[in-house]
Amino acid sequence: MPAEQQPNSIEVNTRVERKQPDLPRYAIIPANALQPWDLSGTTVVEVALNGMPVNRRSLKRWDEERWFVSITAKDCDRIGADTGDEVHITLTVASTDLPAELEGLIRNQPRARTAWQRMTPSQQRMLRENVGMAKEPETRDRRARRALLGPESAGLG
Repeated sequence: MPAEQQPNSIEVNTRVERKQPDLPRYAIIPANALQPWDLSGTTVVEVALNGMPVNRRSLKRWDEERWFVSITAKDCDRIGADTGDEVHITLTVASTDLPAELEGLIRNQPRARTAWQRMTPSQQRMLRENVGMAKEPETRDRRARRALLGPESAGLG
């Protein structure tokens, strides 16, 4: 399917699962449901459970037939669900745009650009998400500087 015809969102009904009580909950997403997106690895998605938006999550491959996404205790409380309950999940591929503070640092600081380029795609994704989660621009800037230039550049040294 050409990229312009890929669905923005994918919806599935699945169950909240957990291997044992002291481990986090998750939901299995069948690989065939995700086929239109042609995923090759971990992908950041916007998640809604039973129509209620929750935080961005990493959609990860479990095996060839299944992917999974974490479901927190807070998510379960908000939607009134528990382990074993069926839930309706809506997944939307999240933007991969860099937060402005991270983008500016990479563009304007050669040392930061070099540090960024040395990161694996997975490390870049984790940093992008960590910086982007901060509500305040100052916090986003501090996180980006600390990661790419070291603690002393973020006023922490």
